[in-house]
Amino acid sequence: MATIRQLKVFVMTAEHKKMSLAAKHLFISQPTISQIISDLEKEYGVSLFERQSRELKITSAGKLLLESAKKIVAINDALTLNMKNFHSTYCNFKAYMIK
Repeated sequence: MATIRQLKVFVMTAEHKKMSLAAKHLFISQPTISQIISDLEKEYGVSLFERQSRELKITSAGKLLLESAKKIVAINDALTLNMKNFHSTYCNFKAYMIK
């Protein structure tokens, strides 16, 4: 099963159409991006991109994964934000009650 990190890398790579640009945006190395994409392709048994000279072209399988990956990443981001907000609110309320 793909991790959230792998899905974020995949989405960013699909959006930028270049592993090097995705790597810069995510502050990780291009070989790391390449390895993550390769791992996803092995896991699902499909090619996610066609490697062209100047950029990557997403495949049909890649488009299918991209649709779901964007939703999963968005839900994860929302969950993370909600939990941080809850923690902040709870801690502030608890500190107020102690005074």
